Amino acid sequence: QQQQQQQQQQQNECKAQVEETVPMQVDDVDTNNDDVCTTKQTFVNVNRSSDEKYTAQRFATDFDFDGHIAIDATTTQQDDEDTTGKIGMIPTSIDGMQFIFDWHESYIPVQECMKQTIINGIQLQSFMVDKVTLFLFMDKLKLLHHFDSLYRFFLMNNGDLMCRFGTQLYRKQAQMHYDALTVRHPPHASSSSSGIHCSFLNLVFSSCTKYLHYESDQYVQRLQFIASPITDLERSMLSEMVGHSSNDSSSFLCDVFMHYRVDWPLTEIITAQNLKSYNFVFIFFLYLHHIQSEVIECWSEMKAYDKQSMQQRSYNESLLSVYGISWSRLQMFRRTCQHIINAFLMFFNNQILKVSWTKFKQKVRNIWHANSGENHIRTIQTLHDAYLEHLLESCFLKPEQRSLRRRLHNMLELMMNFKHNTTQLVRLLPFDAQHDENLNSVHNQNIHNVVRNILHCMNSFESVSKFVFSLLDTINKSRVS
Repeated sequence: QQQQQQQQQQQNECKAQVEETVPMQVDDVDTNNDDVCTTKQTFVNVNRSSDEKYTAQRFATDFDFDGHIAIDATTTQQDDEDTTGKIGMIPTSIDGMQFIFDWHESYIPVQECMKQTIINGIQLQSFMVDKVTLFLFMDKLKLLHHFDSLYRFFLMNNGDLMCRFGTQLYRKQAQMHYDALTVRHPPHASSSSSGIHCSFLNLVFSSCTKYLHYESDQYVQRLQFIASPITDLERSMLSEMVGHSSNDSSSFLCDVFMHYRVDWPLTEIITAQNLKSYNFVFIFFLYLHHIQSEVIECWSEMKAYDKQSMQQRSYNESLLSVYGISWSRLQMFRRTCQHIINAFLMFFNNQILKVSWTKFKQKVRNIWHANSGENHIRTIQTLHDAYLEHLLESCFLKPEQRSLRRRLHNMLELMMNFKHNTTQLVRLLPFDAQHDENLNSVHNQNIHNVVRNILHCMNSFESVSKFVFSLLDTINKSRVS
């Protein structure tokens, strides 16, 4: 009881001393300064003595949220002389923290009270929410695992599954196109709605996952082909890379859209626009892998020429010499095409995809393991968006890269045309010299047309490739080569 009485007596004494000087008026907030939130206050110093009545002296001060108080510069010299010797004078610079921890101080600005009571509490709550949210996304929802899955499937790092899907997709599409031209299947049978088209894509993908034993992968189960939600402008940009006419080998890719199913709150980070960007890169790599496989298949078919006898090869060389070409020249051109497409894929895989993914994953891990209050889930979202923007630019899928995108498409389509015409030439060339006299005029005309197409591909490829590589050389001077 004695201790309680002493504590009560001390509190009463402190309260009486603090009430001797009371702030009387607060002016409006000064909003002219955008950098620092400052407030001008007027304090009334009430001095109490045994011989005098209460007297008051006004002091105009500036306060900022760094916790310093300074006398207003507008205070006149006369005011300074009038206040000389008065108790309770505010010094030129005061640390705002001492108002909280030193009860002898008479002046406690409202802003400092807000900083120490409300604002610090809000900052603490914000820090706690950031940490808990980051823990939710990274530990409970496995956000980094989802990023890794997007890298595996959309960027074709999981080569066995996605490459097989691309091969089967092109094979089935070619078969459907052939069936549409036969009497058994009229042309209108191939024109299906978006639902049937999506069912066809899902069927092909499901067969690939079962063949490679991926059906139990929980992240593969999140993949599903849906009707493409891209806009007409985005479709136009994509068709500049893969083609838009029926003569282009990959024009149907504009209708392919692979969806990755995630639930809220993961949709706040992996947004619908992010999935569009992933699909653009995915279709671009499907196209490149298809070109590579076609050029390799062309080499397999051209090897049949080497199995011919010397007499057969001599006859075929004499037939080709009429058009100013030789079989060895065709083989050299095919090797050139394969070298270019291999170099493209190696560049994109090693210098773009892997490097970008490694940097992005390391930054995400640093945010996850760092203790800084500035690291939160929105920082990861910003890094993810920047990562995708870099991929789109590196794959020539930005709107301002239209010229390079078209030239690159023309160069790759010339490779495809060369492969198709060379395959026809191998089938048309007579492998048996004794049947040379039986070749009719129609057969010779077909050979003539095929050889002319091959010459056109080779000549056009030389001019287009020079332009493409000159542009790439200009880009590489300012970026990784």
